[in-house]
Amino acid sequence: MLKRREKAPKARTIKLDSFCSMHAAKLHRHYATRSPRRPTDQPIEPMPGELETVGAMLGDIEKMLAGLFGPIFDRGPLAMAARAQAAAVVEDQFDDVVETWARAIEQTLEELHQADRVSLANALIRFLDHLRDPDDVATFVHLRRHCQEGMLARAKPSQFNIFHIALKQVILNLVRSKLRGRRMEIVRDVVVAAIDERRLMVAQFYIESRENALRASEEKYRNSIDQHSILVRRPRT
Repeated sequence: MLKRREKAPKARTIKLDSFCSMHAAKLHRHYATRSPRRPTDQPIEPMPGELETVGAMLGDIEKMLAGLFGPIFDRGPLAMAARAQAAAVVEDQFDDVVETWARAIEQTLEELHQADRVSLANALIRFLDHLRDPDDVATFVHLRRHCQEGMLARAKPSQFNIFHIALKQVILNLVRSKLRGRRMEIVRDVVVAAIDERRLMVAQFYIESRENALRASEEKYRNSIDQHSILVRRPRT
């Protein structure tokens, strides 16, 4: 007698609507009883036209990343739900993430004996704000100013990249430990895209600051040459 072949169980998938609605409800309950973290450092006010400049840079980079990552990073319902879920995972383990990130940096960069945990915490808060709300660009205003006149202006680009490769690894390890299956893959991809976005923005800021410094140096040189020419042409009395 032939036995009826049983169908293989279907792989469990997460539909877009269920992923978005489920996590919207969870996150609403999650944040209803919690005050949002705020950076403790001095806020940087955007200069005239700076938000437009940052927004234009961000728009170009976001468009390219959406082309690579698809609906995970296109500001659609799936992307926004995944961004909120990623931020919530980090928020729940915020202090541990900062400490693990700091230790990873200290172990990687020998010249940095002790990472500034307060600065890292403030940077992470702004990163999470942008992760939840892509229109919140305070993190990029801070990074742009630091590239022009702060610590990033004195650092090597490779050092900044190491900072954020380390952060990416810390968050990805956390995501893998807290989530499973397709849900984990979605949140993992949005974290990778968000940190890649940050690194690409800083690369733009570095180029911009170096070009500005070069123009200033050229202008100073021209002024000194002009001043010298005036002194040479001045008739002797």
